[in-house]
Amino acid sequence: MDSTNRLAPRVEGVALSRALGRRQFLRLTAGAGAAAGISALLAACGSGAASPSTSSAGAPASSASAASPAASAASTRASAAASAPAGAKVAAVQLPTFQAPAQMPKPDLPGSTDGVVEPGYINVPKTAFQSVKQTPGDGSSVSIFLNLAGAPPPAVGQNLAWQAWNKAMNVKLNFQFYAFADLAAKFGTLIAGNELPDIVSTLVRQDIPLTPELFDAKAADLTPYLAGDAIKDYPNLAALPRRSWWGVIYNNKIYGVPIPTPEGQFFWWPMIHQELLDAASIAQPKTTDDYKKMMVALTKPQQNQWGSLTQGGYQYSYDMNTGNGWYPSMFGGPNNWAVDSSGKFTNVFETDAYKQALAFDAGLFKAGIFEPDSATLNVITAGQAFIARKGTFVVTGFNPAWWVLPGTAAASLKPTPNVNLLTPPAAPGFKPQYYNGRAAFGIAFLKKAPEARIKMLLRVLDYIAAPFGSEEFLLVNYGAKGRDWNPDPHGNPLLTPTGQKDMAGITPSAVSFLSTLMGRYQVLYSAEDPNYAKRTQGFQKILAPISVEDASLGLYSATQASKGVQVIQKFGDAVTDMVTGRRPLTDLAGLVQDWKTGGGDAIRAEYEKAYAAAH
Repeated sequence: MDSTNRLAPRVEGVALSRALGRRQFLRLTAGAGAAAGISALLAACGSGAASPSTSSAGAPASSASAASPAASAASTRASAAASAPAGAKVAAVQLPTFQAPAQMPKPDLPGSTDGVVEPGYINVPKTAFQSVKQTPGDGSSVSIFLNLAGAPPPAVGQNLAWQAWNKAMNVKLNFQFYAFADLAAKFGTLIAGNELPDIVSTLVRQDIPLTPELFDAKAADLTPYLAGDAIKDYPNLAALPRRSWWGVIYNNKIYGVPIPTPEGQFFWWPMIHQELLDAASIAQPKTTDDYKKMMVALTKPQQNQWGSLTQGGYQYSYDMNTGNGWYPSMFGGPNNWAVDSSGKFTNVFETDAYKQALAFDAGLFKAGIFEPDSATLNVITAGQAFIARKGTFVVTGFNPAWWVLPGTAAASLKPTPNVNLLTPPAAPGFKPQYYNGRAAFGIAFLKKAPEARIKMLLRVLDYIAAPFGSEEFLLVNYGAKGRDWNPDPHGNPLLTPTGQKDMAGITPSAVSFLSTLMGRYQVLYSAEDPNYAKRTQGFQKILAPISVEDASLGLYSATQASKGVQVIQKFGDAVTDMVTGRRPLTDLAGLVQDWKTGGGDAIRAEYEKAYAAAH
């Protein structure tokens, strides 16, 4: 089948849907972001919660070691330590046992044994398997707080997909939708009320107060149902990436089911217009010197083309801060936090690597390589500018629409766009690094309820998390066959116009709004782009060996939870001023000291206490 007719790739793992038709979405948000439909939302997400591992500064931790059982056990013990009484012994909660789906079809492109490089599929299997053996529901109503980025879907009475979900699960699904831009306010109002929905789905980010106190007061403790082998009662939940569970443990308890980070640990992606490099006979850069020469060569203001796009805001600061940390990574800086053999934590801001990166970034700005509107761009608008080739490079969330040209601003560009991964370069004397992202992009937690109801709700979530290739996967993601979707000649489900409406729109990687509630066993698959899995897996194979975890992954800091935004905002705004020449670079030392006294030292102490309790 012609690949131009297969336009909507998806990463099976996590998604947020959009109420836009395929062409409309691609025109409005092409270049915007991460797979699973959430990339367009990353601008507002900032750095989110702290991320993963135990690597020391400048020493990349391999993705395999970061995901090891030992590291997992350590992080689960540590998540409770910050709130434990002094001298108290903290018993480790067991992470849920990982168990891949038993009936998964053989992949066309096998992944790595540790799951970091995800298996790829070109087509759905000819025969779908059944992943859920018993109807999960009890006939009752199930209320759900859920993001909906666009217009609402038709009500259940006019929505056959919704009706089919209710029938298959024997429940009456009722949704309390919220717009992404309203999440913080809506979540605050929801939590302040006396009655929560049965299931609350929210993103994990700094302005959403996910604290042990909140969960202890409002949410069901899922530890007895999900810890260790107990999760095997919910086999589709057991297939969620083990790393993602680090993001839902608070006060040494499992308080939700994670919505895994898009493409697993690969959250931010350095992408470049390879066709412009080829036209100029420029090789991908190996060093920072090569990188600067490349950026200067690709900057052509008279053609409305600049070397780099970036995002404004304190969490990005021209790619210096926790938004993605692109430039500190080149100089051997740690991924946010590092920890040494004695348990001492060091933040990237305190390192010489950060100082060198800041000077390098300021030099790039002085050379004029940044698109002039960078300070006002967010992930969506930077992505639009990238696909239109106003900038040749961007660090952003993954967007399968980069390879979908018809109907976009890129369709008439010459040479034809060929977006490629930019393999991370490094300063002389350093090795290339890639900073892994957060453990979980979102969390679905349950309100307190009797045991029988908790088990029923977990069975519902287990159904929604059905893996690729299953009957339940097709129903949850694409709706009713013959109405919402029809198979192409290879059996791949292609949504009909009615299906797009029932699903609340289609994005390049998310189909139904219901599918956004849960992640699933992560594979690379596109219903409409046969090249998607091979391309994306190739990128993952480049980044996995050089990936570096954040030592604070799985650790809890009360100060970070309560003051994280305030602590970073002043620092990030000042760094932006230094990059752009409005403040001298010599202000960095004082700025770091202010960050320490303003909360940085308190966060460090809490992480060190939690880490010590785990080792």
